[in-house]
Amino acid sequence: MIIVIDGYNFLKSVTGTKFINDMVLNSWLLRFQEYVQVRHNKVVVVFDAGPYFFQMQEMVGLVEVWYSGQSQSADDLLKNWLQKNKNSDLLLVTSDRDVRQWAELLNILSINSQDFYKIFTDVMQREQVQNKAFHASIFKTKKNDPFDEKLDFLMDQGSKNLVQDIIKNGPSNSIRLSNRKKISKLDSLIMKKIDKI
Repeated sequence: MIIVIDGYNFLKSVTGTKFINDMVLNSWLLRFQEYVQVRHNKVVVVFDAGPYFFQMQEMVGLVEVWYSGQSQSADDLLKNWLQKNKNSDLLLVTSDRDVRQWAELLNILSINSQDFYKIFTDVMQREQVQNKAFHASIFKTKKNDPFDEKLDFLMDQGSKNLVQDIIKNGPSNSIRLSNRKKISKLDSLIMKKIDKI
């Protein structure tokens, strides 16, 4: 999935300020890079303006960053980008009503900045819990043997997958919820996207 974030809209919503300095911007780009490493979703962040008159794109680590330039707004750039990529598995993050309506016309699901922030924070906190549980479960008996290092690597991967499964699904996958209310097709699609975040 590709998560497309209206950069300043998201940052202003999360920080509650109208001015975003470089330190805040860079710290969030680092957090998005950590997220990409954990969840393997592509993250594209679109900002107004930038260093040049025309739009430009750069990679900041694992995060694709677009600047609209002086010739257009980030909203215009977002709309054009969504139009070109509408057949991809996309999730738009913005609280801008006009951009969300445009995405809806293209059949692209969107989520407002505050809701995404809550989900994003929860995902990253769960990852920290998983890492702590994983590292607490490691017990190695031998060192400095190439065969044992390969075996340790395989065991680490298996343990990590097991810990992730237990944390995600609980101790038993056989428990099912009964009397579950039917949800709309749109709500079902949104829930599937949220599960991918």
